[in-house]
Amino acid sequence: MIKAIQKLWADHQPLGKYYTWDVPAKCPILIPDGITTPFERNEYLKNNFHSRLTTTANNWSDYFWIIQDWGGIKSFKDNTKNREIIDKFFSELPGKKLSKGSHDRLSSLSKLAAFKYPQNYSIYDSRAVFSLNWLLFCNQENPELFPQPLGRSKSLTEWDPLQLIRMSKHRYKMLPHEEAYFKYCDMLKDLSKNALGKNEPFYLEMLLFVAAERWIPNDIETRTTVTINKSSYGL
Repeated sequence: MIKAIQKLWADHQPLGKYYTWDVPAKCPILIPDGITTPFERNEYLKNNFHSRLTTTANNWSDYFWIIQDWGGIKSFKDNTKNREIIDKFFSELPGKKLSKGSHDRLSSLSKLAAFKYPQNYSIYDSRAVFSLNWLLFCNQENPELFPQPLGRSKSLTEWDPLQLIRMSKHRYKMLPHEEAYFKYCDMLKDLSKNALGKNEPFYLEMLLFVAAERWIPNDIETRTTVTINKSSYGL
């Protein structure tokens, strides 16, 4: 996996050329005027937002800005029910075991953990999981794979790597929801340090996010073939 990540990193340099998702308006922290590219602005945000989130007592407006504006999940409204969901999620993190309800909302909730504690947690994004699962399957024997969140990107609607993996009949293990997020975060931390020489896992997270849009679909198409036995239907 280390060599695979290093090659993926080398093939996407500079990463800012490919990471084009900008920081939305009304950002809670001031980004210096000299930081202008989407990659640099996100890099600054992830390196600096956590100090505000960990020192301010009531962070609800910041939390919902992260989920709704930065993350684009408009359906996760600021209401009592969702505040209770957020509180429960944060209470589960120290025990390293998530309830099914928290896991089902990881696309939203993990953004909060990653921004508040960027050294320890990553965003469980559908595109990043999509890329990581494919890399694990291609580079490990009997890999442990991660449950795939629903996604809205074109690559996720056109390709279903888990279905291809099941059809291949190669052995793998699907991690249970209770522990998947924590193993995902630990893996990204380890790979970031050992493959990229970085202590911040969000660089690898951003690389996986980028790869899901172009490189992973191309790799899937290159590596896979499908044979249909028409004789089974008397054709």
